[in-house]
Amino acid sequence: GFVQGGTTLPEDSNSMLSIGQLDYELVWVFHRLPASTSQLAQLAGKRIAVAPAGSGANQLVMQLLKDSGISSSNATLREISARDALAKLDAGELDAAFLVAGADADILQAPLRSNKLKLMSMAHADAYALRFPHLSRLTLHQGVVSPKDNLPPQDVRMVGVGALLAVRDDLHPTLQFALAQAASEVH
Repeated sequence: GFVQGGTTLPEDSNSMLSIGQLDYELVWVFHRLPASTSQLAQLAGKRIAVAPAGSGANQLVMQLLKDSGISSSNATLREISARDALAKLDAGELDAAFLVAGADADILQAPLRSNKLKLMSMAHADAYALRFPHLSRLTLHQGVVSPKDNLPPQDVRMVGVGALLAVRDDLHPTLQFALAQAASEVH
């Protein structure tokens, strides 16, 4: 199966093996706040979409918010799908929305091209990567989404988590190798 890094419970980790990281899933924070908004702590008092309850994205986002002092006691947290979050953000019903997705995800095209929404460059991206070993600090470089449209218009500091291919630890090593080889060819 495919597993988002950092989302397994310790008791599950004892019976699973990761046979490879396929890609990074980035934490995207789109918002309708001042352009200078670069810290998650600045989301206090705001209406925030955090991904559906029980999802790996929700677990990751809640971990980042908690570390930044944001909770349901000082912000309005909405556990909704990415599609609903973007629609409500675009309509002004939310102040910020978290999405966890690969850089080539189709759902990102509209918010990246929107005149109403901004993509947060995380000032504390390095700190989160140091505090949480399953996170990596990544840079979304200027123009990488669309050189023609210069999207994004400047480098964006982000964090990401590995998308891992995991197997039960009792899967025969030959099958583990075959899966790893197939994943390498397909992904």
